[in-house]
Amino acid sequence: MATTEKTTAEKQAEKTISDLQEQIAALKTEMGRITENFAEAGKDAASRLSDRAQDAVKTARSRAKDIASDVEDQAHIQAERIKDGAQRGYEQAGEFISRQPATAVGLAAGLGFLLGVLMNRR
Repeated sequence: MATTEKTTAEKQAEKTISDLQEQIAALKTEMGRITENFAEAGKDAASRLSDRAQDAVKTARSRAKDIASDVEDQAHIQAERIKDGAQRGYEQAGEFISRQPATAVGLAAGLGFLLGVLMNRR
């Protein structure tokens, strides 16, 4: 009995195959959407991370400038203190020389001799 009509089992098998093919196509479409969503989320996360990094760099630069400015200010203050101390020392030396010129000449000669001996050792 050769018949061209399909049996119920064959029809059901074809319907099942057709349904599976539709489901596979739907899954492919959904996977494409999911992939696009992940790509967008990755781009957004990278952008946020880049923005945070730029903000951190700006903050670090600002802090470094502030620290450099503070160090510069402190250096100027110390330089002024040293300058004032040197000026006071110069004035005191001048007063000492005026009050005791013979002692000052003796000290200068002794220091000169000592420096000469030390320089000849090298």
